[in-house]
Amino acid sequence: MRGASGSGCGPGDAGSFGVARDRWLDGLGNVRNVVRQEIIARQLSQHLPDRPGRVLDVGAGQGTQSLRLAGARHQVVAVEPDPRMRAQLQAALPADPVGVGGRVTVVAGSVGDLGSAIGADCYRRAGPR
Repeated sequence: MRGASGSGCGPGDAGSFGVARDRWLDGLGNVRNVVRQEIIARQLSQHLPDRPGRVLDVGAGQGTQSLRLAGARHQVVAVEPDPRMRAQLQAALPADPVGVGGRVTVVAGSVGDLGSAIGADCYRRAGPR
């Protein structure tokens, strides 16, 4: 995992989950969250190319969508400011089928510091305009 210098996100900082993190992680398996993640996945699939490509997941959280995208053979850069959420995503990588973990790069950062988080990498925008 590589990290962006100076991301400055900790448990109480803006851009992180803060005190809500534990509640979010505890609810990952509940029906409401499973349905929410499925809806997001279906919406994303409408905007992705037919063939695998490079995907930037900003605010990746625990990585549900990053892992799904990697499972669809996309190369994913998962950007997340919260260190515990990044750790949750990192921990999930080895548990996934062979190859999926190798298609996800976890990066410390947020939407406000994407330049330092991903450097000079370029991505096309996916989604409604």
